Amino acid sequence: MFDQMYSEREAADILSVSISTLRKWRYAGELSYYKLNGGPVRFSESQLSEIVEAPHCRLNQSSW
Repeated sequence: MFDQMYSEREAADILSVSISTLRKWRYAGELSYYKLNGGPVRFSESQLSEIVEAPHCRLNQSSW
């Protein structure tokens, strides 16, 4: 089964961060992403879940 894919804006909203913070994490290699043929960046639900479930994360996953 395939994961739900999210745009940068959607991922930033889910993680309660700005798009610029999300991009910093991506550029630093701290966040995996998908980008096909020069198209928009996408993040999978499982990638975002890993961040939310990290021990140091303060986000409440039940808010998804």
